[in-house]
Amino acid sequence: MERASVHIAFVLAVLAGAVAPVRAQEADVTLRGAQTGEAGAAPADDLELESEAVPPARRGPTAAPVGLTEPATLRLRKPNRVTRIGALPDVAQRATEGAPDPATTAALPEGIEPPIATPAPANRRARAADDPYAPIGIRAGSFLLYPSITVALGYEDNPSQAENPGSGALYGHLRPRFEFRSDWSRHSLSGTVEATRRRYLSGSEEDRPSLNSVVDGRLDASADTALEGQLRLTLDTEATGSDSVPDTALSRPQTVATGATLGVTQQLGRLSLRLRGTIDRNTYEDVPLSGGGKLSGAVRNRTAMGAQLRASYEITPGMRPFAEIEVDRRVYDETASEDRNSTGLAGRVGTTFEVTGILNGEASIGYGRRSIDDPALPELRGLLIDSSLVWEASALTTLTLTADTTFNETTLTGASGAQATTLGLAVRHSFRRNLIATAALSTTWADFQGTDRKEATLNGALGVEYRLTPSLAVTADFTHTRFDSNAAGADYTANAIQVGLRLQR
Repeated sequence: MERASVHIAFVLAVLAGAVAPVRAQEADVTLRGAQTGEAGAAPADDLELESEAVPPARRGPTAAPVGLTEPATLRLRKPNRVTRIGALPDVAQRATEGAPDPATTAALPEGIEPPIATPAPANRRARAADDPYAPIGIRAGSFLLYPSITVALGYEDNPSQAENPGSGALYGHLRPRFEFRSDWSRHSLSGTVEATRRRYLSGSEEDRPSLNSVVDGRLDASADTALEGQLRLTLDTEATGSDSVPDTALSRPQTVATGATLGVTQQLGRLSLRLRGTIDRNTYEDVPLSGGGKLSGAVRNRTAMGAQLRASYEITPGMRPFAEIEVDRRVYDETASEDRNSTGLAGRVGTTFEVTGILNGEASIGYGRRSIDDPALPELRGLLIDSSLVWEASALTTLTLTADTTFNETTLTGASGAQATTLGLAVRHSFRRNLIATAALSTTWADFQGTDRKEATLNGALGVEYRLTPSLAVTADFTHTRFDSNAAGADYTANAIQVGLRLQR
């Protein structure tokens, strides 16, 4: 019996020695996978990389569906406006590539964004398990890259946006887009660069270039503290006949907006405090006039600096009521007949919604005022609404509701500015995994305080996308714009239709 016990002990020791290296090897693979961002042995088909991530506050450049190209009027995403009081767009928007690992998010409080989940290894093509037509993307070290380009041919019946338009014009439309996202266990870095150029093939209408780029970063200083940063650059083309560009302008002026934001978020149990500072710069091109001379852009060039403080409290994991206050200062390079330097102050109360699969976003209401340095110009003041809600009505249908109030600058004599309120609704429905339809409707009212000038804009859009493969899609879009103003000769209606082809990776 004693000899049998010795033999059994010997066999068990041999088996333990054989198993130990295997377990050590598995532990080593797991450790290296956590350090390098590579998964262990999970097959690519089991990875659930979402092609669309909706930030809780609002949808940012990076939150756009990578596999869906929409015309500008279909997006209904609030831009990073520098004319808004405070001009404080969200920083470090969510760019998660799937459900985060609970083990990695347990140390982070609710107020700090969770890290991006570990995607497929470099030698595998990651694809969303529930969407075989989602973009595959390109892995470059610890980054995921999503390049795409859209080429389209369209027709616009009123390219000059005039009250009495002439003939329509054919145009070519080119839109390259590049998006990147980091894949780090801590911190994050993401960005989007999108350029568009509309070149008219008939008529005398000028080309309309535009560029929108943003880079977001987050540094997790500790489990309760996160530093945020954002850099942004926007290039746009103004229309003649607006309040700042007269009908006598011989060309469309281009505008450039640059800005940066730096902030810190501190978690104190269920209480979260966020402080952000921002600086923005707007420059305008000189415009030649038909009667001779030019409209100087220097009188509109300005710099804005602001700060925002927000306190929020977590009632439930899906609801965080908040209160915030903003202050900013706008200074012009040159002072013409009116001193338009101003100081703005605004306060809001609202709540964020984070019910995954049902409702995401935030809604708030508040009051704002802007004091103009020129005593002859009245103070801008009024009710502020600011919300962006995404409701997943079903697995196939998503509704997006936006509301936004801004105090916009103007050069209209006697007007201290324009209080503009925009309401929008967009519906996205998937008839099949590769057949997606989008419809959107938005309206804007602008009241130029200090004068009787009022404007209203209605935008509608329909879009269809047919995905042939994960890398190739056919798109068709129709847009309608109606502009009404009590200024003589400013009203117009424009329609455009285009068909395009998108290549993406």
